[in-house]
Amino acid sequence: MNSLTTLAHNRTASLLSGQQWLAVIGSSLFVVFLTFPVYSEISPWIGLGIFTGVATIVHYALVSEYILPIPHVAILFAVLGYVIGPWINVHFPPPPSESAPPHWAGRLYGLPNDYFSYAGPVVFAVAIGWLSTISFMPRLCAQYSRKIRYGDTRLYSALDYLLFGGMACTLCLSYGQELIPSSLTFLLVLFSNLRFLGTMGWMLSGHRGWIWRTCLVLGIEILASTSSAFFLDLILWGTSFAAILFYRYRIPKWALVIGVLMAALLIPGLQHAKWKLRDIEPNESVVVFGENMPATRENRPLIWIGALYEGIVPGLTLSHSEDFIGENILRYNQGWIIDRVMRHIPSQREHAGGETVWKSAIAAIFPRFMLPDKAQAGGRENFTKYSGLQLNEQTSMNLGYAGEMYANFGFYGGIFGCFAYAAAFGLLFRWMSLKSHAQLITLAFIPYVLHWSALMEVGLLETFGYTFKAVVIMLAVQYAFPPLRFKSPKRSKEMNPRSRHHAIVARKVLAKS
Repeated sequence: MNSLTTLAHNRTASLLSGQQWLAVIGSSLFVVFLTFPVYSEISPWIGLGIFTGVATIVHYALVSEYILPIPHVAILFAVLGYVIGPWINVHFPPPPSESAPPHWAGRLYGLPNDYFSYAGPVVFAVAIGWLSTISFMPRLCAQYSRKIRYGDTRLYSALDYLLFGGMACTLCLSYGQELIPSSLTFLLVLFSNLRFLGTMGWMLSGHRGWIWRTCLVLGIEILASTSSAFFLDLILWGTSFAAILFYRYRIPKWALVIGVLMAALLIPGLQHAKWKLRDIEPNESVVVFGENMPATRENRPLIWIGALYEGIVPGLTLSHSEDFIGENILRYNQGWIIDRVMRHIPSQREHAGGETVWKSAIAAIFPRFMLPDKAQAGGRENFTKYSGLQLNEQTSMNLGYAGEMYANFGFYGGIFGCFAYAAAFGLLFRWMSLKSHAQLITLAFIPYVLHWSALMEVGLLETFGYTFKAVVIMLAVQYAFPPLRFKSPKRSKEMNPRSRHHAIVARKVLAKS
């Protein structure tokens, strides 16, 4: 019997009871009314975003032991980028700079209420889209304490092949990128991400050795991020690892609250550290811990830690300057881009009517050798076309899914489009979760496939393309490594506990939950 199978199922009508739903709604409404004086003068629609964010966090805490809470990460990213970030930048606008002229980057062009009347319903629609697909699911209990048995070694060997094979692809991308054809670069990125798939599989197994593998992969990712001064992948994978940690190991609820508070402190600190690394010139010294330090490739991680410390401490003492807050929250503010789209369409250009959605879906499915003229990734063309803003050659921006939905379908159509976007990924999440009930470790495929579903700053072309190709690679991996294949719960003997003792233990675990 496989040691990685579930102990029990509890097929309830909903993941949460009626009382728990009342707690979710009641606590969210309480925070909305408590903060009403702070946002009411700007736009009452901000309250809908706050409600969505608080409800998502509480829901996350209640269901994190039953399902892998990846959808909640996507919802919270939407709340941060479409509501919280623009709201903060209204109070603390970013200082003008040459790369961000004062007439656009980070600032809402018209009345803030006009923008938030779209952004508030959008994040609520995104939450409904995700949660409506997962609310009525059987509970999958991840608690088991059995030792590895003969035959499981093939499974762990497969995970190690993915882990170290992905790291080898990462080295090829780092040191041999000039030799790799541009058409294969994105494919190699997908293969390099298999290192996270293998590591998360080890985390879900709980078998001896998962801790050092996790530290190894995350440590290398930190080194790579500090070297390139790009931290988006580190943030996304970090949230996925945290979701697995809360799901698999029943972390106390108060730890989730602490994690949210730490994330709030890290948001400006990470941005401050990123800009400090990017501003370093060759043979230049920087101030770290109050002392000058020569900047080299080897000590960039230490410089990053010092800059992170400089960004976090003022948050603890509430001594951030207005310019610091405005500049560092800008990175998490996607609302100003949508605001430009709302001002440009339909006054200057007609709605696309679904054109970019259709083209993105076609481009994701068919390779370029079959469609040489298919759309190019990057979003520069759509950004200029639908926002009316020109980008310089060094800048790359995109509309994000909320901006692209507005550009295609307008105000109400954009809100419904965001709901459909989230529901489509939610259905994929649901399908993969149900397929993983007979083999818990295959839940590791979910963060791998849905890695870009939470991103707000890329377009539909990039998100659809990544997801479709990741699904293809997932099926190829399962074909190459049979122990990692999805198993049907109806046909799997492992779904039945081996003894009466195991059945009693399973019922007790679910009763406590």
